[in-house]
Amino acid sequence: FLFRPAGCPSEQSRRILERVQVVVDERLPREVHPRAELKDAARAMALRLARGPQVAIQFNTRLANADLMDKVNRVIDASLAMEAITFSTADHREAVRSFIEKRAPKFS
Repeated sequence: FLFRPAGCPSEQSRRILERVQVVVDERLPREVHPRAELKDAARAMALRLARGPQVAIQFNTRLANADLMDKVNRVIDASLAMEAITFSTADHREAVRSFIEKRAPKFS
Protein backbone atom coordinates (compact mmCIF):
# COMPACT_ATOMS: atom_id res chain seq x y z
CA PHE A 1 0.00 0.00 0.00
CA LEU A 2 2.93 2.39 0.32
CA PHE A 3 4.12 2.41 -3.29
CA ARG A 4 1.64 3.90 -5.69
CA PRO A 5 3.18 5.35 -8.83
CA ALA A 6 2.29 9.00 -9.26
CA GLY A 7 3.85 10.52 -12.33
CA CYS A 8 7.32 9.10 -12.90
CA PRO A 9 9.20 8.48 -9.66
CA SER A 10 12.92 8.05 -10.02
CA GLU A 11 14.20 4.49 -10.24
CA GLN A 12 16.02 4.95 -6.93
CA SER A 13 12.85 6.18 -5.20
CA ARG A 14 10.89 3.26 -6.61
CA ARG A 15 13.45 0.73 -5.35
CA ILE A 16 13.56 2.30 -1.89
CA LEU A 17 9.78 2.28 -1.60
CA GLU A 18 9.62 -1.34 -2.75
CA ARG A 19 12.15 -2.31 -0.05
CA VAL A 20 10.16 -0.42 2.58
CA GLN A 21 7.01 -2.23 1.47
CA VAL A 22 8.72 -5.62 1.82
CA VAL A 23 9.85 -4.73 5.35
CA VAL A 24 6.39 -3.53 6.30
CA ASP A 25 4.77 -6.66 4.86
CA GLU A 26 7.20 -8.95 6.68
CA ARG A 27 6.92 -7.15 10.02
CA LEU A 28 3.15 -6.91 10.30
CA PRO A 29 1.87 -8.97 13.20
CA ARG A 30 0.25 -12.13 11.94
CA GLU A 31 -0.05 -14.06 15.14
CA VAL A 32 -3.14 -15.44 16.83
CA HIS A 33 -3.03 -16.29 20.51
CA PRO A 34 -5.47 -17.91 22.93
CA ARG A 35 -7.05 -15.39 25.29
CA ALA A 36 -5.02 -16.74 28.24
CA GLU A 37 -1.73 -16.04 26.39
CA LEU A 38 -2.70 -12.79 24.72
CA LYS A 39 -1.48 -10.42 27.42
CA ASP A 40 1.98 -12.04 27.55
CA ALA A 41 2.24 -12.09 23.75
CA ALA A 42 1.26 -8.42 23.53
CA ARG A 43 3.81 -7.52 26.20
CA ALA A 44 6.53 -9.46 24.33
CA MET A 45 5.69 -7.66 21.09
CA ALA A 46 5.71 -4.29 22.86
CA LEU A 47 9.16 -5.05 24.29
CA ARG A 48 10.47 -6.06 20.84
CA LEU A 49 9.18 -2.78 19.43
CA ALA A 50 10.62 -0.78 22.35
CA ARG A 51 14.04 -2.34 21.74
CA GLY A 52 13.80 -1.83 17.96
CA PRO A 53 15.00 1.02 15.74
CA GLN A 54 12.84 3.87 17.04
CA VAL A 55 13.20 6.26 14.10
CA ALA A 56 12.30 3.56 11.58
CA ILE A 57 9.34 2.44 13.67
CA GLN A 58 8.10 6.04 14.05
CA PHE A 59 8.46 6.70 10.33
CA ASN A 60 6.63 3.50 9.40
CA THR A 61 3.85 4.39 11.83
CA ARG A 62 3.61 7.88 10.33
CA LEU A 63 3.48 6.44 6.80
CA ALA A 64 0.72 4.02 7.74
CA ASN A 65 -1.26 6.77 9.47
CA ALA A 66 -0.76 9.17 6.54
CA ASP A 67 -2.07 6.52 4.14
CA LEU A 68 -5.13 5.93 6.32
CA MET A 69 -5.81 9.65 6.72
CA ASP A 70 -5.51 10.14 2.96
CA LYS A 71 -8.13 7.45 2.39
CA VAL A 72 -10.43 8.87 5.09
CA ASN A 73 -10.19 12.37 3.64
CA ARG A 74 -11.02 11.11 0.14
CA VAL A 75 -14.03 9.18 1.42
CA ILE A 76 -15.27 12.15 3.45
CA ASP A 77 -14.96 14.47 0.45
CA ALA A 78 -16.85 12.02 -1.78
CA SER A 79 -19.47 11.44 0.91
CA LEU A 80 -20.15 15.16 1.35
CA ALA A 81 -20.39 15.67 -2.41
CA MET A 82 -22.85 12.80 -2.80
CA GLU A 83 -24.92 13.97 0.16
CA ALA A 84 -25.14 17.47 -1.36
CA ILE A 85 -26.40 15.96 -4.61
CA THR A 86 -29.13 14.02 -2.80
CA PHE A 87 -30.53 17.30 -1.42
CA SER A 88 -31.65 18.23 -4.94
CA THR A 89 -33.51 14.97 -5.65
CA ALA A 90 -37.23 14.27 -5.70
CA ASP A 91 -36.67 11.66 -2.97
CA HIS A 92 -35.22 14.30 -0.64
CA ARG A 93 -38.12 16.67 -1.32
CA GLU A 94 -40.56 13.83 -0.61
CA ALA A 95 -38.74 12.95 2.61
CA VAL A 96 -38.99 16.54 3.86
CA ARG A 97 -42.63 16.88 2.77
CA SER A 98 -43.64 13.61 4.42
CA PHE A 99 -41.83 14.56 7.63
CA ILE A 100 -43.63 17.92 7.80
CA GLU A 101 -46.97 16.28 6.97
CA LYS A 102 -46.28 13.49 9.50
CA ARG A 103 -46.89 10.69 7.02
CA ALA A 104 -44.93 7.81 5.55
CA PRO A 105 -42.83 8.86 2.53
CA LYS A 106 -43.59 7.56 -0.96
CA PHE A 107 -40.25 7.43 -2.75
CA SER A 108 -39.94 7.13 -6.52
